[in-house]
Amino acid sequence: ADAKKVSVTFETNDSGTPVRLVVKDDGSGMDLATVMTGWLEPGTVLKKQSDRSPGGRLYQGAKGVGRFAAARLGDALILETRKNGSGQVVTVLLEWGRFDDDSYLDDVDITYETTVSSQHAEGTTLTIEGLQNRKAWEEQDFQRLHDRLSRLISPFDEVKDFRIDLQIPGYPGLTGEVEPHDLTKK
Repeated sequence: ADAKKVSVTFETNDSGTPVRLVVKDDGSGMDLATVMTGWLEPGTVLKKQSDRSPGGRLYQGAKGVGRFAAARLGDALILETRKNGSGQVVTVLLEWGRFDDDSYLDDVDITYETTVSSQHAEGTTLTIEGLQNRKAWEEQDFQRLHDRLSRLISPFDEVKDFRIDLQIPGYPGLTGEVEPHDLTKK
């Protein structure tokens, strides 16, 4: 919520294959209670209690489906978050292999820890590990991602409070600050 900058970075192995995706923002971050009762709980009404973030932005998404869609991208998801004004860092590990067709979400142990650090940046970082084991990323996939991210950027000159930096090794035309989608600029 309320991030001014988000970086989306694909990290590759020596052969150039994407193995990790890191999404990092400078938003308001979350404390342990928010992670446990909001972020990890699908179908929560947390966003329905208010339609706007503390900074006045409309909330995006609902019901928490997006975080579970990450299971299709990689083997594991690591969440690291530090709420603004707090020194507490919450780290959560979701290993998608622990989920099977016979398990309910509350049957699966989720590894998390809290630490205190003033060195960890405020905001949230999501790291998806094991990309190469789930999907072979191709140029059209990167292009589709770039196009979808461009729709999150306002085409209006007076609205410049949100930026996305996309880093895709081997694709300089798609790398850098994401601009508004061409259609919305018109």
